[in-house]
Amino acid sequence: MCTYAHYYYLYPLLLVANLLNVYWGEFKNSELLEELRYFYCSKTSYYLKCLNAIVLLGLIALGNAFVDSKGFSLGYLLGFGITTGLLSGCFIVTLAHDLLHSRSRLQKVLSVLLLTMSGIPHFATEHVFGHHRYIGLKKDVTTAKLNEDFYTYFCKVTLSNLKAGPKMPYLYFMMITMALLPPIWLYGKISYCFGCENFSAL
Repeated sequence: MCTYAHYYYLYPLLLVANLLNVYWGEFKNSELLEELRYFYCSKTSYYLKCLNAIVLLGLIALGNAFVDSKGFSLGYLLGFGITTGLLSGCFIVTLAHDLLHSRSRLQKVLSVLLLTMSGIPHFATEHVFGHHRYIGLKKDVTTAKLNEDFYTYFCKVTLSNLKAGPKMPYLYFMMITMALLPPIWLYGKISYCFGCENFSAL
């Protein structure tokens, strides 16, 4: 029996950080302009973003290795996966989206890697070739229509993402290949939790 990591300690920390936003308050217009100028034009900000992306990629890799070595039960495995997804949506995807719009090739590569490791590699192509090209038009399927239900929107966006990918074939091939690895690994881990020893090598 392994010693489990108490990943759920992150939830109260995120809650406290969110509550502190009320205490810290909002930016004034003059402060906002100054911060945006620093965020997008400063060399320091450029290097910090790159460093942040590299650290996050390393944490994802270490997290996968950690889970693989500990032999989590099915419940902990699912809980850890959900927590990782929440953290990815809050921090990793936000940074990746910013880097995706950079003129720097390095930052664009880091963005694609972050999005791929987060399980949404299609965002790298669809967001640029779909949403930004057709924003406000009928072709912009990533913007939900008024009163459109979630399931219709989800299916529509998924099909659109698959169609947008081939516009960058080499990148698309890399993203699909990397995106298939986590589900295969997760399938192996879940199968092992149910006692299927043949999949434990994954």
